Amino acid sequence: MEIGESISVSIPATSEKPKVLRGEIVKVIFETTIKVAVANTPVEEPHWETGLNVEESTWTLGKKKISGLFSKRPAAFLCKRSGGSRVATVTVKITESTVSGNGKLIGVLAALRFEGDCPLGTGEHVVVAELKDVPDEYMNYGGNIAWRIEGSEASVVLNPTRAELFFLYGAPHRAYRSNGVWIEALRFLTSRAMLRGTDDVSDAIAKIVRYCHGPHGLKYDSAGGGGSNYGVNSRGGVFKLSAYIEKSEPYANCYDQAAAVQALCGAAGITVEWIFLQPFGFIKPTTLLGYGLCNNPFFMMSVPPGGRLVGINDPGRTDFWNHAFCRWSAKILDACAGPHVGNESADAYVERSIDAQTTLYKQKGYEPGTAAKMKPCAGLSGVS
Repeated sequence: MEIGESISVSIPATSEKPKVLRGEIVKVIFETTIKVAVANTPVEEPHWETGLNVEESTWTLGKKKISGLFSKRPAAFLCKRSGGSRVATVTVKITESTVSGNGKLIGVLAALRFEGDCPLGTGEHVVVAELKDVPDEYMNYGGNIAWRIEGSEASVVLNPTRAELFFLYGAPHRAYRSNGVWIEALRFLTSRAMLRGTDDVSDAIAKIVRYCHGPHGLKYDSAGGGGSNYGVNSRGGVFKLSAYIEKSEPYANCYDQAAAVQALCGAAGITVEWIFLQPFGFIKPTTLLGYGLCNNPFFMMSVPPGGRLVGINDPGRTDFWNHAFCRWSAKILDACAGPHVGNESADAYVERSIDAQTTLYKQKGYEPGTAAKMKPCAGLSGVS
């Protein structure tokens, strides 16, 4: 070989093939102790699965269809203050992989974020994904959870899964124990009582009472003797919740209103007592359900005829022989008259509500009601 002659050298390739990671979500189960029902039928697991259509775009409230990102298999969790774990069991199928070890499965729905360790080898893996930053207020989320796996060598975007999740203040009222808390009641609290994002329980109760007393649009049965139109009696019973939500009857009495407060608070996980007072008495001027100021609750039946507001000793003035309402944290809730939204003691409620000065009690043969005579009752035993 002569000096300066060129040499041909073969250099082996050193570049590696790209890492491959492909997969899909197969099944999602939200692990929760709260049973929920749709159309009074218990929701079955899984909450999402390949080939199972759970997407829903509307739900019916009375004659109106409400649009949104709903699910036919929703779920409910306890909010942060109530403790406990909040996880989703997610079945992930890795269809192709040239990486090993574990990655992070991440699912995002609005402000919610689920995270769990996911093996990266091919095959099906059951991943326990924990919910981070649990809401501490009444909240609901609906839509598609965006899932992905992040690994040190490769990442992959997975298929979305539909979900509808609610966060409650506590365990629902026992009236829902047979089939689970009604998802229609939870949606109703969001869309009508405007409970979404309310972190203070007392504020949530006040919103429910005010809604039942006003915007819901029912009237006190001033012409029909004050009987229940929604299935309950003076001490509770089975409440026609579906009919109440849809306003199938235009009139209600104090039993119906006490039932509505207990049922709707109970759906959100707030336990309120059912209170019964007999005798009650003549009412001071107050905003009676569906009317303006009134101290003559059966003004359509009074003899002699009278208006909603009459003189203190008017001979045609009518009274409440008894009255049902609710109590929470020793404060009174009344969605029939007032409303009373949980900022008065029993004594203050009596002072504000019952007219003890009229002389009409002599002809009625009883004394006006007092706080000492208030009786806690069993309340709702079920909903229909």
